[in-house]
Amino acid sequence: MSASAAIATRLEVLRQDLPDPFAMAAQLDAFFAQPATRELLAESTTGERLLDYLENQPEPSLARVAVILLARCLTDPLYQRLLAVLERADLALTEACETGLWLLPVDQAALARALVSMANAAHPLPLLLLQRPVAVEVRASLEHFIRAGEMPLSLYALYAYAYIPKPRDNALLSGVSRRLQQPALCAEAGLQLLQAHDLTGLPGIREGLRSADAELRETTYARLAPHLSEAAAQSTHYDVMADPASQYASIDRLLESLRHDEAKP
Repeated sequence: MSASAAIATRLEVLRQDLPDPFAMAAQLDAFFAQPATRELLAESTTGERLLDYLENQPEPSLARVAVILLARCLTDPLYQRLLAVLERADLALTEACETGLWLLPVDQAALARALVSMANAAHPLPLLLLQRPVAVEVRASLEHFIRAGEMPLSLYALYAYAYIPKPRDNALLSGVSRRLQQPALCAEAGLQLLQAHDLTGLPGIREGLRSADAELRETTYARLAPHLSEAAAQSTHYDVMADPASQYASIDRLLESLRHDEAKP
């Protein structure tokens, strides 16, 4: 058995015992305390083998376990190699690394800056790892990416911007919500403004609801729904699966209901 296959086999055993993502914080210590995990971490070459595995087209579900394990055996050389992995990772691997990355015993502000430094229009994926409050450490860079209007770089920066503690730049979000030629971007900006009880982003929400992309329509409406009164949701008859051109009047009624509710004393 090759070294890669051997470590993959052991990671698969541990993957089956990895806590559910929603229970990770509460159950992670138990995961590290179980015999199979302790045995692997006790071996002096484990960190090197984990990075070797991550550098060679790993299975994402096993890569997730590998990065979590690195939290207990990280060295600076291994950390630099992991950053290099992230700099060229595809979407599946990037998402797989998210949980373990923020468990690493490193300065989180410096990690946020490292992720921003490797992100660009050709490779925006590192920004997806910044959907947490530490994004405030790179606020200026995120705002620069958002203003640039390059997709999906601007959209991924906007996802991270949602996690920056308030107050945020609502004028920036309001401007982005009017970039109607970029429906996913303007809808996201509008929804973030709505979350802050600011209705200036309704043009972006409208564009999301009338987009030709059914998934964007569905996502926009799902995030809009908690802000609608029960009466508005039932009476406007908006259908995410219908031809968007047939839904314009329903969309107008939905958005008008938001204005009406906001105006109530």
